[in-house]
Amino acid sequence: MQIRPMNQADAKGGLSCGKPALDVYFARRAWAHHQQGVAKVFVLEQLAAPGGILGYYSLAASSWERDRLQGPLPGSLPTYPMPLFYIGYFAVTQARQGQGLGRRLMADALRRCVDAAESIGAMGVGLDSLDDGSTRFYAQLGFVKVPAEPTRPADDTRQPMFIPMRTLLASKPK
Repeated sequence: MQIRPMNQADAKGGLSCGKPALDVYFARRAWAHHQQGVAKVFVLEQLAAPGGILGYYSLAASSWERDRLQGPLPGSLPTYPMPLFYIGYFAVTQARQGQGLGRRLMADALRRCVDAAESIGAMGVGLDSLDDGSTRFYAQLGFVKVPAEPTRPADDTRQPMFIPMRTLLASKPK
């Protein structure tokens, strides 16, 4: 298995993770976003079956309001929005869930964020969890819940989560 940047052929093969929004994004928008620089998309490929995509994630730059991060970032913070890396989409094919592939993908995403933080300022990594199961998964990896944007629609049930860069840096091998 290898994790690599997405290519155009990957989307044609599709992915079925059990969450239609994640499958549709991968099939219809991921490649365009990757090409345009909206987000970079990385895929987990089965080497024994090239083109067999087992999972993916998207990574982008973002910012969140300081007040949302007061819990995980104690101390005084500037009053402007805090820069962070954002994992927008994250999925493992349904047939391979529960086999450690999600942890492998997340380790790759967080490593890329830590590496980039050597050159680009970021307070941490944020994401929006879709359901209770994924919220538990992210919490096991060190992410904490943070408040949603006050302007988020009431019917948007995603749970924002965050892990501080200092937490990631502390676990980086010396």
